[in-house]
Amino acid sequence: MKVAVICAIYNEEILLPQFLDYYSPQVDTVFLIDNESTDRSRFIACSYPNVVVSSYSSDGKFSDAALSEAYDRKRKECAGKFDFVILADCDEFIVPKSGLSIIEELERAQPNQSMGLMHEFFWTHGWNMWPRPGEGPYDPARP
Repeated sequence: MKVAVICAIYNEEILLPQFLDYYSPQVDTVFLIDNESTDRSRFIACSYPNVVVSSYSSDGKFSDAALSEAYDRKRKECAGKFDFVILADCDEFIVPKSGLSIIEELERAQPNQSMGLMHEFFWTHGWNMWPRPGEGPYDPARP
């Protein structure tokens, strides 16, 4: 089974190492779509062997249209090459409740053939990460 992750990034040098440390060992390829980062994001990404970085531009402004187009282009490139493609933000981590790795969970699960979907066992649940009163800013070195 082949699994890929696609993530759009812009100046994610603080979160990117944790994202790549989590996903890189669990999937075949991590595709990062960089929106012209000015920090060390590309340098960090290139230090992982199964990470592929491409670029897109939104002329220095956030653009849903440019982001959607970049995701669509990358998803089409993955079609037929991967069994599953995970779209995730740099601060999103899919953690199977079973304790298995992502690939192990996907291999264990059986799709609902009548619906042709696997939504019954695989979806995301997100939340915002806010510091407690008196806590400093996010520190990736702190567990």
